[in-house]
Amino acid sequence: MGRRGPKPKPSIAHQNVGSWRGLRRLEDGEPVAPDGAPPCPFAEDDTKHRAVWGDVYALLAGMRVLTVADKRALERYVREWVRYLECAKHVADHGESYVAVDAQGNEIRKPTPEAKTALQLQGVLNQLEDRFGLSPSARASIRVPPAEPEQDPSAAHFGDTA
Repeated sequence: MGRRGPKPKPSIAHQNVGSWRGLRRLEDGEPVAPDGAPPCPFAEDDTKHRAVWGDVYALLAGMRVLTVADKRALERYVREWVRYLECAKHVADHGESYVAVDAQGNEIRKPTPEAKTALQLQGVLNQLEDRFGLSPSARASIRVPPAEPEQDPSAAHFGDTA
């Protein structure tokens, strides 16, 4: 029998919304993902995936929500996004449906496989976007600590405190 109730919320998510539970769980030994940039998993000649990776990576890094542990989830998102774009282009070029003839000889319209796939991918992409905070509702529940101001390295040497 599986665990009961909803999945536990990660401590970092509790901390991001300002809850005291985040500190308590971290004290209990919950693992913490290391900060850092996940390397791009796509080959140099894979320009479609690399371009999407660069766009999404820059966005998430700017939001300061990306860690090394997010590499595979981000890779999945990029792969699904490129698949969605390809399906959407096919639907735009050839339409959402085609005419088929049933057993009685009647013409019926059926959705193309690409239209079905695009619809399924929309659901998958919505879930991944929510995990990364790429939708407005997901961003509303995320809190990140304020960025530390960059200091001039010469300030410590010359005694400037401003």
